[in-house]
Amino acid sequence: MVVAPCKSHLKMNKVGCAALYLAITAVVLLEEAMVAKAVVCNPTELQPCFGALVTSAPPSAICCGKTREQAPCLCTYYKNPSFNKYVNSPRARMIVRTCGVAVKCKG
Repeated sequence: MVVAPCKSHLKMNKVGCAALYLAITAVVLLEEAMVAKAVVCNPTELQPCFGALVTSAPPSAICCGKTREQAPCLCTYYKNPSFNKYVNSPRARMIVRTCGVAVKCKG
């Protein structure tokens, strides 16, 4: 049950009441935005980097965007034997470096 904070049990003027509602709305919207930005680890999202991975071509802007997006997942990929040979290759390290992605894996 949501209690309306500006009912008669609280003595608040209309401006204070509107400010309170605005603050509550801002908090709710910020929480939703933070949830929406959660990254889903999916190595296929790095597919735009394939050309840069197998040739001497520099990474594209799309590749860099996807690399930044997947940055929180890169350590998981490093630890996975199925993906390690790709994400830990010299070309992959060059892509990460060129795109300005900092990767710090623990242990």
